Amino acid sequence: MRHRLCILHWMPVEDFPPAMNMVKYFGQQHDWEVSLCTNRHHLDRPEFLHETGEVIRGVFPTGTSGIRRLLAYASFHLKSFVHLMKTRPDTILYIEPHSVFPVVLSRLFTRRARIFAHFHEYHSPDEYEKPGMRMARWFHKLEKRWVFPKVAWISQTNLQRLELFLRDNPEIDKSRAQVLSNFPPLCWWQTQNQAWSKNNRADEPIRFVYVGALSRADTFIEETVIWIAQLGPLKASLDIYCYNMHPETREWLRTVADKQIRVHESGIAYEELPGLLSEFHVGLILYKGNTPNYVHNASNKLFEYLSCGLDVLYPFQMAGVRPYRISARVPRVVECDFSNLTELTYTREGRTTLQPLSQLYDCESEYERLALQMTGAY
Repeated sequence: MRHRLCILHWMPVEDFPPAMNMVKYFGQQHDWEVSLCTNRHHLDRPEFLHETGEVIRGVFPTGTSGIRRLLAYASFHLKSFVHLMKTRPDTILYIEPHSVFPVVLSRLFTRRARIFAHFHEYHSPDEYEKPGMRMARWFHKLEKRWVFPKVAWISQTNLQRLELFLRDNPEIDKSRAQVLSNFPPLCWWQTQNQAWSKNNRADEPIRFVYVGALSRADTFIEETVIWIAQLGPLKASLDIYCYNMHPETREWLRTVADKQIRVHESGIAYEELPGLLSEFHVGLILYKGNTPNYVHNASNKLFEYLSCGLDVLYPFQMAGVRPYRISARVPRVVECDFSNLTELTYTREGRTTLQPLSQLYDCESEYERLALQMTGAY
């Protein structure tokens, strides 16, 4: 008998590779029937294709018109509610508080589905009180009142975030709280890193890469660009892949881009990342840690870089990455002070004598554990 799962993901799923990996994993299991409710991407990104199940899409709210934004919000929630009532899934997994409203509505009519909740981000109580969080704050109140006390599973992406989350929400049964990490597919670990295997001579420039969203206010991109430029093209180069950046940051990067600092404003498709990353020596994580969410963030980019054989440099402000810091094996994970990169002692010397990482971080192992919980076999 096929297990029917519906995943509710209000944010456009194309911006969240772990969510796409999750849908793909469950969709490939022969005894699962998986549907996805999400929003259309507001930047016309290529749509995620769920080849084995149905995708229901709302309209992502953009612009300043209150009526238009309200209708856009309503489109996701109403379509998702109708889908839940039509399909009557065995399990509903909603991701982030923005996705909870259809769950609450559906439980007024039927309670057959077990409810699972997962959070990509950690939002502190103070953050929920900010003016731009009005809708999230309302949805969060809904889930605290109607979902958290009854949820079968609730997860954050790492232990630090989970502990903060449970402190903020004491109504949750701690025995149902889990860590569900943002790891890439296992096949990524089979990627042969071309940069380290073929371009590792001492006179070759070290190739740095950054993939992800950018703003000068929230990341160390400016400090990094200045440092790379000071090293000179004979020692280092930097490639930036980012379609989602603050307009002021985009204009600034255009003024500094050259043959050494290359900016790829169209970004890169997720499925193309392994081939691209294998051409680089070092992956960068640049968040300044301006909120608790980013302080306690073990970015999915950390594991994507590692799986493709890149060393990783990250800011000391990101305590969430610190448990993965390692210098005695390759790839290495190195903590840095990005406000003082001239003191950085990172070097390629001695790397060839180190053994490879003994632990692989793969999403299949994470989702297999989740699947067992959903079917009651765990």
